[in-house]
Amino acid sequence: MSLGWDLAVPIFGGVLLGYLLDRWLATGYMFTLGLLILGIGVGYYNVARFIRRVDRRSADEATQEQEQEGEQENE
Repeated sequence: MSLGWDLAVPIFGGVLLGYLLDRWLATGYMFTLGLLILGIGVGYYNVARFIRRVDRRSADEATQEQEQEGEQENE
């Protein structure tokens, strides 16, 4: 999935599930707000995980480039 979907889907899903639970159990907005907050947390966790993955990938590429430059200098 793309980064936008990684953020939006948990938030939307939490609100939708919370809304349905609130209607079914007649609890006002308790589940909607609770699952909204949970969805925001999960969405931002997904964004942080994506950023770490991209950062790790770019660090690996930089290390490989340095190793290749070092091998060329030794020749």
